[in-house]
Amino acid sequence: MPKQRQEIEEKFQWDLTTVYPSDAAWEEEYKDLLSTIETGKDYAGRLLESAQTFRTVSELQLSLMRRIEKLYVYASMKNDQDTRVAKYQEFQAKANTAYSQFSQAFAYYEPEFLQITPEQLEEFYEAEPALQQYRHQLDTLLTKKAHVLSQEVEEVLAASSEIYGAASETFSVLDNASISFEDVADEQGHLKPLTHGTFISYMESKDRELRREAYENLYAVYEQFQHTYAKTLQTNAKYHNLNARLRHYSSAREAALAENFIPESVYDTLVSAVNKHLPLLQRYVDLRKKVLGLDDLKMYDIYTPLSEMDLSYTYEAALEKASETLSVFGEEYSSYVKAAFSDRWIDAMQNEGKRSGAYSGGFL
Repeated sequence: MPKQRQEIEEKFQWDLTTVYPSDAAWEEEYKDLLSTIETGKDYAGRLLESAQTFRTVSELQLSLMRRIEKLYVYASMKNDQDTRVAKYQEFQAKANTAYSQFSQAFAYYEPEFLQITPEQLEEFYEAEPALQQYRHQLDTLLTKKAHVLSQEVEEVLAASSEIYGAASETFSVLDNASISFEDVADEQGHLKPLTHGTFISYMESKDRELRREAYENLYAVYEQFQHTYAKTLQTNAKYHNLNARLRHYSSAREAALAENFIPESVYDTLVSAVNKHLPLLQRYVDLRKKVLGLDDLKMYDIYTPLSEMDLSYTYEAALEKASETLSVFGEEYSSYVKAAFSDRWIDAMQNEGKRSGAYSGGFL
């Protein structure tokens, strides 16, 4: 079984005191942030009354957003350490609440800003030169004009955001905190724990029986809960379809891509290119089957290496290799790499209840 969180050596755990020195400090910031968010409502109906007011509100909104991001980073990373801990589930819920209240408080911002004329915007830039640094952000916002709703509707959607995110949160808790997998046996008959973290290493094993058992044991559990997982997916899809319809997009796909200003044609081109070159993948699969000496290639045969090289490293050796490889980017870059490795930016080891997968998170 994976270790409990408290059994992991400190050097392998990330140091979140660089975000907030303590949970108590986070709680204090949360309380102060909620009260400060309310001041944003004072400017409703006044956003465009002057360049100075516009700058004041814009900078208030941005500063609060940065504070919320910091609050959320700490809460989500604490929760990800062990998704079974109720205290940090509550922290993450509070961070989501802060974002929802922020969105409600500034629900007027986009609808009011989109009433500005090009001439008035240029006058604002001239009157308040500091606004120039936000030009790209504001130009981007103008492109969304057809999809921004009235203040009242935006406020309702903001108030509902926690409800709309419930399916995703349910999936996360179920997948990381609630399910477990049956152990698997290696070539010597020794039982080994099967987790989200160990699964891919078993898929890379030379032992085909181990690969098969790990694959079947993991997906047997997902099959057992298939209807629950399907329901969370269905609910999430319904939200995206509703959001697209309310915001006047032709589809949920268009709405999702529009968040990053990606035309649907880019998506279609990608799919078309992949389909066009599928014969190359099929040739590779045939070659893999031949090299492995298999009559029937299974999904659990896709990741095992075709060479005899040993590509396993200790954590310390991996850090050393990464430092060496990344040194080509220069001294300044290498200094950040060194800090990431020595100042405990990384949570390296598995523990019971830890969120699966990997990510890079941060805040300004």
